Amino acid sequence: MWLKVKVKRIIAYFIDFMIISFVSTIIFQIVFKNSYEEYNEKTEAYMQEIVRLGSSDPTEEFIINSMYDINKAGITLSIIEFGLTILYFGIISYITKGQTLGKKILKLRVVPIKGKNLNPGLYFLREVILTNSIFNFLGIINISLCSASRWYVFNNVITNTKTFITIILLGFLIFREDERSLHDIICQTKVIEEK
Repeated sequence: MWLKVKVKRIIAYFIDFMIISFVSTIIFQIVFKNSYEEYNEKTEAYMQEIVRLGSSDPTEEFIINSMYDINKAGITLSIIEFGLTILYFGIISYITKGQTLGKKILKLRVVPIKGKNLNPGLYFLREVILTNSIFNFLGIINISLCSASRWYVFNNVITNTKTFITIILLGFLIFREDERSLHDIICQTKVIEEK
């Protein structure tokens, strides 16, 4: 039984992020068509250059500059994803009393350990920790303000820290018998299976 809920939580999380990614991409393609085309052009140019180089290694400077250009062109998409993540996981989840679409499909719900209702501030904090939104925000600031070389250094720090936090969150979820992850412990919540 314990493995079933843990697996369902992970699956629900991926369903939710696929929904956010899909909606973000649609908004990016339709509303911000010029930015979308620039993003695709930069990505395609990078891929063509990698194919052209074949077996010879591209220089580190080429990779850094290309990835910087791609990320710079995709900043609108990053902002859309950030906003939708906060809206979806934070606000909508609170309004629907602890259920995202992924949790609803898998019959899961976030509930407070004490009391009947979860404080909106703690619920929002729970979702910010869960989704690593702070690091997504730092990534947006990084690409907005830094040159390619500085962006690369800070991006590595942000990405590695985000990965480390994700591993900690998963570790708590997988190895704790009470099925509570770090964000659940901090915000005094648990995820239950609805019958």
